[in-house]
Amino acid sequence: VGHQIKDGRGEFVADVSYLNAVDSGKTATCADVTTCYGSAKTTLIGVSGDLYYRLREDVFFMGMLSIGHNTTTAVGAGSPGTDAAINSVTAFFRIAYRF
Repeated sequence: VGHQIKDGRGEFVADVSYLNAVDSGKTATCADVTTCYGSAKTTLIGVSGDLYYRLREDVFFMGMLSIGHNTTTAVGAGSPGTDAAINSVTAFFRIAYRF
């Protein structure tokens, strides 16, 4: 989703993403994490936003923030269970002067 601000001097963009995946070999025996190929369920959730804005004709700034959460669980007979969740934060900020 994007939207212009201040009569086109800037723009913000927001994004929400979701992924849920289950391997096709989920019924395989899984006694050790090193042999659990094809037997996982993964969920990813992400939210991000970008902001672009021109302060003056020669000064421009942009910023981005992204937050994510990932969970993975081994499924099937003898599975070792759930991995620790992975949380991520990414940020970027830039000011540019054109001369």
